[in-house]
Amino acid sequence: MITALLSFVIFLSFSENMNFRLIVLLAFGALFALIMGLIGISRLGFVGLDFKLAVFNILEEPLYTNYSNITYLYNYSPVNIFCIPTTLLSAIVNLLPTRLFPWKLDYIKYITDIYPQIEQPLGATHYYTSYNAGLGLLLSLFLFYFIGKRMSRIRKSYEDADVTKRTIYCLVCANLAFSMFRDPIATSLIKNIIEFSVILPWFISALNDFLYKEGLK
Repeated sequence: MITALLSFVIFLSFSENMNFRLIVLLAFGALFALIMGLIGISRLGFVGLDFKLAVFNILEEPLYTNYSNITYLYNYSPVNIFCIPTTLLSAIVNLLPTRLFPWKLDYIKYITDIYPQIEQPLGATHYYTSYNAGLGLLLSLFLFYFIGKRMSRIRKSYEDADVTKRTIYCLVCANLAFSMFRDPIATSLIKNIIEFSVILPWFISALNDFLYKEGLK
């Protein structure tokens, strides 16, 4: 829900008629965070408007996410220069349909399988843990540079870009701002960014073009 809202805000930011004032954005962000906190406690089974629990629900997100990083830094080397990207390759394999490729489950590895002393109380994983432990410093820097360079090119040519590239830009940037820092590689990079923000929009656009051309015949 948050990434969808961020995508919409990014899209509106390119409109000449939209002028976002910082104070308005901060006020809206605080209100939205409070609403998300209230929704969060309702999912836990609490009934009623308890603002103290709502604030705690907001704060526990970064708290529990950082717990995975604290346990990683405490139990393992804080700087991993290079490693075999097992979790990345595993996440790519996970894109295959289970019904057609049931054997893929034997090759899926999570960060806790490789580093068992990492603790994730609610499943969220700090981005430093995901990328330093899962890819290593060199591969992580290359990946971040590639994503930034690609997004920069689309940003500079946004006005002349087609609808598909604009959509991909808004979705990827929204997930970089939210999902990248709290979800493991399999969720943030592969599922939310590559699958849902790049492949799916491109596929829908290609399908629409195909159906349009077939309709003209």
